Amino acid sequence: MRAVNPKRLLSCLASATVVVVLTGTAMAAPPAVAVVPASTSVLPGESFSVTVALSDVTDAYAFQFDVTFDATLLKLTSVANGGFLPDDRFSGGIANANGSVTFVYNLLTGPVAGVSGGGALATLTFETFGDRFGSSAIHVGNVVLIDSKGVDIPGTTVTDGSASYRDIVAPTTTASAAPAPQA
Repeated sequence: MRAVNPKRLLSCLASATVVVVLTGTAMAAPPAVAVVPASTSVLPGESFSVTVALSDVTDAYAFQFDVTFDATLLKLTSVANGGFLPDDRFSGGIANANGSVTFVYNLLTGPVAGVSGGGALATLTFETFGDRFGSSAIHVGNVVLIDSKGVDIPGTTVTDGSASYRDIVAPTTTASAAPAPQA
């Protein structure tokens, strides 16, 4: 029987470990930011909320993003912290005339580890105008995620949302033909 060479065995185990680690890293999903729900249908004059959600992130320490929408169809009434990061420094400036929320951000404070996983970054509440109909994209842009070392977290994918007005259609009545006389 042939003796096992300890150096060769260690070399094979080290190579296998590197392959497993690199394959696992390469297969991990990139962080994703999405408007949830992706689409909503509302009546004129209604209010509704959407969440800007983050998933599959590791060591998130800070985030920033902008949101744009059609200001002729939607009015943004509030921006609130979604809770993924604590409410230490949450901010969001509303500019309804331009149809935008600029520089929505939050960050942890102090030398702490970032947060991993996923959750709600922010909740945006909109109001629709009572005299208009149509559809508006709710676009998330300029997304920046920073880890606890101050380094950009690369590869974030973004999925936008939309809001559509449903028409209010008055019920119609149709006259039915009178029954024919029976003979």
